[in-house]
Amino acid sequence: MTTGQINSSPLSRDSLVGIAQLSSDMYTDYGHPCSQDNNNIFLICTNGTFQCPSRTFFQDSICRRQKSQGESCTSTIECRTDLNYSCLQFFKCGPLSVLEGETVAAYENGTAGNDSIGLDTPLSVYILSDNYFYVTDSNNARVQHYSLGSKIGRRVGGDGTVGSGASQLGKLAAGIYVNRKTQDLYIADNANQRVQLWPINATIGYTVFGSVSTGLNNIIGIRVDSLDNIYVSEYLKGRIVRWSSNTTNLTVVAGNGTLGSTAELLNSPRHIDLDTSSQYLYIADCNNHRIQMWHISNNGSLTAGRGITVAGGNGAGPESSQLNYPRAVVVSYKNGAIYVSDSHNNRVQHWEMNASYGVTIAGSPSGQSGSSASLLFYPTGLALDPNETYLFVCDTGNNRVQRFRLI
Repeated sequence: MTTGQINSSPLSRDSLVGIAQLSSDMYTDYGHPCSQDNNNIFLICTNGTFQCPSRTFFQDSICRRQKSQGESCTSTIECRTDLNYSCLQFFKCGPLSVLEGETVAAYENGTAGNDSIGLDTPLSVYILSDNYFYVTDSNNARVQHYSLGSKIGRRVGGDGTVGSGASQLGKLAAGIYVNRKTQDLYIADNANQRVQLWPINATIGYTVFGSVSTGLNNIIGIRVDSLDNIYVSEYLKGRIVRWSSNTTNLTVVAGNGTLGSTAELLNSPRHIDLDTSSQYLYIADCNNHRIQMWHISNNGSLTAGRGITVAGGNGAGPESSQLNYPRAVVVSYKNGAIYVSDSHNNRVQHWEMNASYGVTIAGSPSGQSGSSASLLFYPTGLALDPNETYLFVCDTGNNRVQRFRLI
């Protein structure tokens, strides 16, 4: 502290500084006329009036320390102005550059393509490690693998032609999951109503389960838990099903096949995610404009026949308490917060645990769409890097994948 009353420290008899106690009595001259000859050790004379010293701001009758990057704020005056920090749209101090995404896959200007750089309607992204990630290039019927720093993709799933053969994927293939140990790639092959497994370096995929005859239909999201149970969302049936390797039957774990808006039902569920314990399943309940959390027991069975709304659920809209057709959700392994692709609002929202509203981490809080570095157009798939330093966003309407730094 550079201002305050110095007292002896009760924490250490060897302390030479002690504790700085601030009181409003020290700052009664704030804003009053002054000259360089005035003597006030707590304020400085600036442009003829007493002002707070550098790196402090006036609030509640005292000069307080300006805040560093990542600290909560309500106005820019609270943030380190000497570092050009602002109070950002998600109410934390930091540089404005945090709001700009970096294009890590595809063309920055939003041009669709089918070459090694281009993407056409990317719907899902999965991060294997700090340096490698996968993208579902849905209209090109392929999954691309990228090394961070290079926008040249390598095809690791599908052969780039639309079809139902072992080497092919249907159009609008959606969710993907990668086993971190084996690097096996699981693909929700929506048009072909199947889950495909592509081992590393394979030229064909293998159907793990699926087909309309088995009851699987219109699949989007996919996740695999610690017991190798595979969870898939069926958006037209309004349910999440689980497949286990020791069974040939699908088990319904959320929703019941009837579309609806009560806690027991879902309406067009899209991407899904599991928490680190694999006990809680998070669902982008798209047409209900909410995120639902369902409790799954340690053995993979359903413990409750109803979900809990953890984001949205207040009708479609652009307010901070609302969502508008959310397409994806990912959960933080660090603190349980969630990130939501609020697709029709062209933004990504961050919701703390038990929060009643979200804040805009990427895109425009007002819902403005665009192709500049700070805007999104119909975002869908999301992924956090292992350290949760960056958020990857499928900027689907701009045919690219953006990376945003988190603070």
